[in-house]
Amino acid sequence: MKIRIAIYLIIVVILACLFTVRDGAILRQIVPGADAPMHPKTLPLPELLKQAEQGNHDAQRELAYRYEDGRGVAKDMKQALRWQEAAAGGGAADDQARTGWFYDTGEGTERHPQKAVMWYKRSAAQGNPHAQNALAVMMVNGDGTPLDTEQGCALLEKAAAQKLLVAESNLGLYLLKDGPCKEDMPRAITLLETAAKKGDPFAASRLGRVFLTGHGIAPDRERGMLWLEKAIQQGNSNAAGLLGWAFMTGNYGVPQNPERARELLEVAARDNDAYALTGLGWMYQRGRGVDVDIRRAEQYYAQAARQGHGEAQFLLGVLLSRGEGRPLDQVGGYAWLALARQSGNARAIRYLIEHPVSAEIEQQGNALASNWLPGRLLYD
Repeated sequence: MKIRIAIYLIIVVILACLFTVRDGAILRQIVPGADAPMHPKTLPLPELLKQAEQGNHDAQRELAYRYEDGRGVAKDMKQALRWQEAAAGGGAADDQARTGWFYDTGEGTERHPQKAVMWYKRSAAQGNPHAQNALAVMMVNGDGTPLDTEQGCALLEKAAAQKLLVAESNLGLYLLKDGPCKEDMPRAITLLETAAKKGDPFAASRLGRVFLTGHGIAPDRERGMLWLEKAIQQGNSNAAGLLGWAFMTGNYGVPQNPERARELLEVAARDNDAYALTGLGWMYQRGRGVDVDIRRAEQYYAQAARQGHGEAQFLLGVLLSRGEGRPLDQVGGYAWLALARQSGNARAIRYLIEHPVSAEIEQQGNALASNWLPGRLLYD
């Protein structure tokens, strides 16, 4: 399993790079137990349950796998966690790492980063590279543990030294300019290229972004587009979103191609990528490569705005405030503009100064904005 979280904002923010990564790729390795008369994989369910209840950690581990996969039992992640944590009590590093993953991702339970850190630490102390990688990410982000970039980077080095693909990719990202580890662009590029050549689409996407945008190095459009296209072929929606925007705007020296832009943005939008959704909204509002469709533009903006995307909130706010191709909604428009301003969107800040509204609309709009929750629309 691999759990990665990647976050991409508008083009200006892309240059700053967000360095949030997650690894849920905990290997399944059966640790033989001296007390197991039969290999747990071969046991019928009643006997497996019996041995698990008696404290056989191999049986507990196998039972966790079966509940996780729905193999011979109904899939039940709560039961999977129950037996995985029981198996981790035996002290095996893989079991501890997998238990940390359950609490880290919230599979079978409420997400509990502190418990995830506890289990990851136990596993990492035994040299498990998956736990080292996941714990490093949590330390670098202050997630469930005090922020500690120095220790986090040291752990990531240990995991990457064991040739764990995701750790090599993450370390490459973290060594980039503005990353949490000490900047080392040549080594960052080498690590990302190594991971990308091994088939990691996230590394290919990051590498493409670095070359295309010239983040910390001289821009190389052809090389950047090549890596982004490889990542897209492997199903990476972030790469599709970035290259789609480039084709749409002509940024980074990429020739404008509205048709290709729409195609790529739609790929990324299927993964609910806020950046891509905003781009599609702009294309339908402006009629770039498509027929003007304000209703569709509003829908795309709204999907991105509810995720907290500042640029989408700004564009949606302007559209509602002006009543462009739809009924005027000054209160809703002001609310979205206020939320965009809160997120630091410079265009929203300037727009609200240059387009003042009545005190009544401002009061009602601010009230709507103050009650807004991420993932929701204003009137949900």
